[in-house]
Amino acid sequence: MTLSNYINIYNEYTNLILSYKYNCKNDNPIFYTKVIPKFTIKDLCFRMETYCKMNKSVFIYTIILLNRVLEKKFVSINMYTIYMLTFVLLLISSKMLEDEHYNNGVWARVGGMSLERLNRLEKTMLKKLEYNVHVNLQEYNKVLDIFRLK
Repeated sequence: MTLSNYINIYNEYTNLILSYKYNCKNDNPIFYTKVIPKFTIKDLCFRMETYCKMNKSVFIYTIILLNRVLEKKFVSINMYTIYMLTFVLLLISSKMLEDEHYNNGVWARVGGMSLERLNRLEKTMLKKLEYNVHVNLQEYNKVLDIFRLK
């Protein structure tokens, strides 16, 4: 499977989540964008991969972390939040998987935001996930099997 396939599957997954309209009573405004971006989640993933060089596993890992966000219910998932959630989860996943990864300054520039905002996003996400960002082999293989079926 190519990296493009992995990005397409991630994009399909986020579209499925968006169709369910996950709402949260105690929304965290840090994950909201002021306007819905004109680019797609797929565009965002390709951009981040192009400039921050991620491998396929990062997208599998990001799905697992996104599932944890859904379970914790600390932010609504909608067109105003999915971009920031994807962005920060790709960053965290990259850090967890890549021996050599780009620093937050590079990620912030590529993502079009200030370093301060990115650092707040990452810190908030880690706290909300209770720093539970390790993925065991069983979890990983479960999602990998879904990718293989596609």
